Amino acid sequence: MNKIDDFVVPKLRENIKINIVDENQQRVYILNDPYNYSPQPIAIQEFFYKILEFCDGKRTFNEVIKLAEAYFKTEINIDIVINAIKFLNDNYFLESPNYYLIKYQIDSYLSLKDRPPVCAGSSYPYDALDLEIKLEQILNSYGKDEIQTNAKFLIVPHIDFNIGKISHEVYSAAYKAILNYHPDLIVIFGTSHYISSDLFMLTQKNFKTPLGIAQVDLKLIEQLKEELDMDLTIDELAHKDEHSIEFQVVLLQYLYKNDNIKILPVLVGSFHEFLVKKKQPNKSHRFNHFITSLKTVIDRNYKKPLIIASGDLAHVGRKFQDNFDASTVLEQLKREDMQLIDRLSRKDSEGFFDLILNTNDKRKICGLSPFYTLLEYQKLYNDKVFKGEFLKYNQWNEIETRSAVTFTSIAYYQYS
Repeated sequence: MNKIDDFVVPKLRENIKINIVDENQQRVYILNDPYNYSPQPIAIQEFFYKILEFCDGKRTFNEVIKLAEAYFKTEINIDIVINAIKFLNDNYFLESPNYYLIKYQIDSYLSLKDRPPVCAGSSYPYDALDLEIKLEQILNSYGKDEIQTNAKFLIVPHIDFNIGKISHEVYSAAYKAILNYHPDLIVIFGTSHYISSDLFMLTQKNFKTPLGIAQVDLKLIEQLKEELDMDLTIDELAHKDEHSIEFQVVLLQYLYKNDNIKILPVLVGSFHEFLVKKKQPNKSHRFNHFITSLKTVIDRNYKKPLIIASGDLAHVGRKFQDNFDASTVLEQLKREDMQLIDRLSRKDSEGFFDLILNTNDKRKICGLSPFYTLLEYQKLYNDKVFKGEFLKYNQWNEIETRSAVTFTSIAYYQYS
């Protein structure tokens, strides 16, 4: 007898929301987890949903198959059922140890007041003194003295610190540009790599790092909720494992040291929908209403905000599902990136978006959404003129994976 025959099949979780739709004259069951333990909704055919009804958490796999074959009056392909059950279990839809483990982990995280660092011990040291030494090296790695030091807007990368000088120089150039600007609030628009539950996703958790606690302005978030004519998305799980904001927080903590500053971390979701529809995001009410409402509440509470957009440029090569080695396109890539950088420096958000749209985002520009958002936010300062200055650009060619990532830093200065 096969071992799987005696395996007790977990039942479908009772708190799963089920929507039934008809597609091509077939009934389809959409399984959705309102508690977000499962990463995504799953669609299953009526045939398999009936098999799930036989899974009561007590019956063995062999018993389930026999009941299903008696019901459908036909032999059932066991491998298909095994794969389907495994898929549901891997995505936490079944009442199994797998689900209870992820539930415990997520519930424990949500109960925390502060977001623990996820990159400490990997991308940067966990020990505070070691981290300060590393950040000092990063911030001093680019020595151009002519960089102005009072920028009010920044585009910065979130490439891993560990790749060395090629990343350090780009970070250093950016943070030199704010050495003499002491903000009372720092807004960080970051790429959301893992979850896009909305265009803009906030967190109410402070950011804890080896250098201390960066306080999130909860009062500002409450005012933003009141200002909006739509729901404000607080997505703690989107922020949980995201590095795009965390990297900036540790750099800012070191740069400003004892300054009592507040942060507002905002993950910006995918612009895929706008690319598919060939529609500028600034034509979206949801996009415009959020950034205008955000500026309203910031102006009401702060006099010297700093706005940062955290993202990288191109992702090419084998690791990113391209059928070519990155080394074969690096020169071409630089020319393409310089076109994007030109649009960003000139604050041409629509031209920046169109360049990416015209290539169907074939270079996978992960900074698209935060960069575009920063440029559109700048436009809300109708009485002020900001000038963009390109600072530094580099490419990381990862020989082992035959892949590359490109990144830049740009500062924006107020002239009136």
